[in-house]
Amino acid sequence: MHPEESDASNAEQERAWIALLEEARRGLEDVRAGRVEPAREAIARYRDAHRK
Repeated sequence: MHPEESDASNAEQERAWIALLEEARRGLEDVRAGRVEPAREAIARYRDAHRK
């Protein structure tokens, strides 16, 4: 692997980590703000909406 490819790969890895951390931050903000629902309720609501 050429050094330039390694640098590009490292930069892409860093962007991926930053994106994951941002998603985690947004998720925590949602929890703090009460914009979440328990998984069981979400699954039940989804099933009810998609029943035939």
